[in-house]
Amino acid sequence: MPSENRALIVEPMSSFFIACGLAFASFVLATGRCLAKRKHYTFCLVMAAIECIFMPFGTVLGVFTIIALNRETVKRLFI
Repeated sequence: MPSENRALIVEPMSSFFIACGLAFASFVLATGRCLAKRKHYTFCLVMAAIECIFMPFGTVLGVFTIIALNRETVKRLFI
C-alpha cells in the first residue's frame, strides 16, 4: 500500500480517536462537577460504570464511585 493511501486512512482514524478521548475527558470533568453539586445521579452512575473500562485508575475510581453512589445516605443527598 503506498504511503499516500495509508495517510488517508491513518489521519481520520487518529483524529476520531483523539476526538473521542477529548469528549470522554469532558464527560469525566462534568461528572466531577455533578458529584460536587450532588446533581444528576443517573449520569454520575453511568459515567462511573463507563470509567471501569479504563485500567487501572478508571477501574478503581469507577468501582468506588459506584459503591459510594449506591448508599442510601448518598442517594438522599442528590436532588
